[in-house]
Amino acid sequence: MRTEFQEYLREIGVEGAFLERADAILAHFEVLVPDLVAEATLFVSDRIDEEGKRRYASLWLFTAEAMMEAKEFLEKVDIDFAPLTNGCVYWVINTRSFSLKETTDASRMSLRVILPSDVGGELQATGSNCAHLLDVLRQYILPL
Repeated sequence: MRTEFQEYLREIGVEGAFLERADAILAHFEVLVPDLVAEATLFVSDRIDEEGKRRYASLWLFTAEAMMEAKEFLEKVDIDFAPLTNGCVYWVINTRSFSLKETTDASRMSLRVILPSDVGGELQATGSNCAHLLDVLRQYILPL
């Protein structure tokens, strides 16, 4: 696993068995699309459940050419791939306690994206992960 991936995952609290599972999922991507993984940005959707615990949902990889998702990556292998080369026809963000400049523990952000193929995705972030989701939006969705 790339060093920057490890640093990001640890920053958002992914450790121990969860970190090992993320590594195993990334290994699948490396077999399927090695050239894209080498240049990809990693993002993990997370949310806070009713009991106040952080829950991780999907592991995403973004490049200028594609977005790739491993749904419920802690429990199964369910990978999809969508080209970004034809642009994005719709996106929407929702935020709470996040000014798009500074995050707090109470910050929340969601991003919904729809591509011309009617394929889309929904990404969620809490706390400092909101800044990472905003970076994904700026780097990979807005330029389209």
